[in-house]
Amino acid sequence: MSKRSPPKPGTRAMPAAVLPGDAVTPTRKRNRFLLLAGLALLLVIAVLDVVTMPSVAPALPAVPVVAASDAAAPAPAPAAATYVGASSCQSCHESEFKAWSGSHHQLAMQDATAATVLGDFADGRFTQQGVESTFFRSADGKFMVRTDGPDGKLADYPIRYTFGVYPLQQYLIAFPGGRYQVLPIAWDARPKSEGGQRWFHLYPDQKIDHQDPLHWTGIYQNWALQCAECHSTNLRKGYDAASNSYQTTFSEINVACESCHGPASAHLDWAGRSKPPYAADDDKGLPSLKSGWQEAWRFPGESAKFAVRDRLADPAGMNSCGACHSRRGTLTEARKVGAPLEDSHRLAMLTAPNYHPDGQQREEVYVWGSFLQSKMHQNGVTCMDCHEPHSQQLRAEGNALCTRCHQASEFDLPKHHQHKAGGKGAECVTCHMPAQNYMVIHARPDHSLRVPRPDLSIALGSPNACTQCHSDKDAKWAATAMDKWYGKAWRERPHYGTVLHAGQTQGVRALPSLLELAGSPAAPAIVRATAATLAQPYVNPDTLPATRALLQDTDPSVRIAALGMLAPVDPLNRVLSASPLLSDPVLGVRIEAARLLADVPGSQIPSARRAAREAALQEYVASLEQEADWPSANVNLGNLRLRQGRVDEAVAAFQRAITLDPQAVGAYVNLADTWRQQGRDPEAEKVLRQGLAVLPRNADLHHALGLLLTRKGESAAALQEFAEAARLAPDNARYAYVEAIALHSGGKRDAALALLRSANKRHPNDLEILSALISMSREAGDQGAALRYARKAAEILPNDPNVKRLVSELEGR
Repeated sequence: MSKRSPPKPGTRAMPAAVLPGDAVTPTRKRNRFLLLAGLALLLVIAVLDVVTMPSVAPALPAVPVVAASDAAAPAPAPAAATYVGASSCQSCHESEFKAWSGSHHQLAMQDATAATVLGDFADGRFTQQGVESTFFRSADGKFMVRTDGPDGKLADYPIRYTFGVYPLQQYLIAFPGGRYQVLPIAWDARPKSEGGQRWFHLYPDQKIDHQDPLHWTGIYQNWALQCAECHSTNLRKGYDAASNSYQTTFSEINVACESCHGPASAHLDWAGRSKPPYAADDDKGLPSLKSGWQEAWRFPGESAKFAVRDRLADPAGMNSCGACHSRRGTLTEARKVGAPLEDSHRLAMLTAPNYHPDGQQREEVYVWGSFLQSKMHQNGVTCMDCHEPHSQQLRAEGNALCTRCHQASEFDLPKHHQHKAGGKGAECVTCHMPAQNYMVIHARPDHSLRVPRPDLSIALGSPNACTQCHSDKDAKWAATAMDKWYGKAWRERPHYGTVLHAGQTQGVRALPSLLELAGSPAAPAIVRATAATLAQPYVNPDTLPATRALLQDTDPSVRIAALGMLAPVDPLNRVLSASPLLSDPVLGVRIEAARLLADVPGSQIPSARRAAREAALQEYVASLEQEADWPSANVNLGNLRLRQGRVDEAVAAFQRAITLDPQAVGAYVNLADTWRQQGRDPEAEKVLRQGLAVLPRNADLHHALGLLLTRKGESAAALQEFAEAARLAPDNARYAYVEAIALHSGGKRDAALALLRSANKRHPNDLEILSALISMSREAGDQGAALRYARKAAEILPNDPNVKRLVSELEGR
């Protein structure tokens, strides 16, 4: 997905089915790349594409901009609004234009000139893993870098664009096929006194050579694939799958007025024919993004601890922020200004590796997913309450920003923060918005704005603000200190992190609490959607009523997650529950409903819903085709075509994913399974061995090959593959279970039992492992062990009649 992390060869595999917007390959922590300093950017997965440099770096074409004086007269049936450029806004909106000028948005991307380039190009040198890169000016004044190219040899490359401005600046280099690649060596723009004014590498502790798919010349460091959408106005990627090339365009190179407000030609028309006073309900040709930050918040009385809003703000303004300042996948470039994020993108949920178990940021998540968790958001605080949207500056400095809504006499005192006044510990953000560095030097505060919970650090392994500052202390020390200051009542406050953690570690045992959290009106919508997402693997017929209730939720992210809970349901109930959402007003919901019902024959879809399903399927395919430069989108397309019975198209999609990224594990696995379904195991085996030649340490490929060899009757060879898969992925309970079954089938029951007992210690809530332990223990005559494991299963499934019957039977013996 956009703003995802690239794949790491030979590590955790992706699932066989990849949902829209999900990464098709595993996360690699090192790749938080291509970020504009000060802006939330687009990062992620890419292709290892060996290319050669053009002799001249071409400029990107721009979409024509309409000048204010050229605005067309209004027509009875006006055409769609067009982009007119920031200069057209200046005359009427001088103060906003002035605030925007020099901002991170205005400097998001620029032509490389003496005025815009910050780095040392006076023969500056930087060495990383034995490669010395040199930054210099050519005879004709161009900014140049001599560094290792796609063949590993040093070559000279002209800098075409700057990317970002502070605290770091990166540089784009033109390649054939309309590609622009981003150097992993960035300029530290901070003052020298803060450690800046130097070249540094974004992955300082790792060796990335030209054969690595994360090399700067590869697909995953491609500007159009990764970051272009959020650094320019009206950007159209223009990817052509047939030629594997780009014809990217934009109206303005940077993040200008119309990035947030939308195309303004209709607004110019209105401005040209209207005179003050303007009617409140007058259509000004642009949606309003005002938050009412200045007049809306008031303390209801002198003793009030918190200010309150006189009315809720229109969410349109924040939605415009969230479209870029979030970790998400792109569904369409035709984003409607102010629309919910899910109408154009797919938001990442609060799960590993992006988030800690309690929802704190871990990988780069770009603020929005964090802020949606906060009590601030739940109580009506908007981005614009704290940030001036045009300059992106804070509306006040230090604690003064917070005490606009939090009474200073209550909170800005040592009795509350328990630290020396004026020190770092007395700053609100130190405790409530702990920062983490990304891009090596870019500290970003966690916008979930939470109370420190060192007790959760002990229980869940999540970080806390206390020990982030007091790094020589542990969480137990911090919790004891808070007990002395505030009593112990703070420990008793329920936190959704315990449920989300259980959902990721306890398997089906966590299902009741996940369903309860998903349906809780008190929990933030993103938390409820995450709970529903974590419940998906464990749903059963009894959970259908809860699923149907969630499908009616007012938040689109919850509806999307609830649709995923219908995946294992029989076709009839899937149709009855999901088909109404084929006409949902939010694109992301319609797409998920279409994906879910793609395999249902048309005759089983109500006649009144068939046209809606076809339209939603077309929207889904359009979203995948738009992202066809992503291997993951091709895997998703292959999965869709396979469900529709269009096998040849599925095969072509999986093969294209492998062509784009020879390390796309999911493409190999899904392609092999496609051949299996067609009874063509020789082709399946060839695909899996092709993948293993590239990724010899990938557990998923070894496991899939083991299954294939089992079908061929080659049990000994299959067992070797199962054992290797389990060894490479010890956290995968399924792989341990399958290896144990293979051992048992080969007459090695004792070895199988030993393996299962070890796996049970690591995965105590895995029902497959418990089931195998019960069965093999009974077979071995160890009724006591069988009863012990059966009782464990009963703890996990206390209402299951079959488990109850088994326990009674074993107790009777």
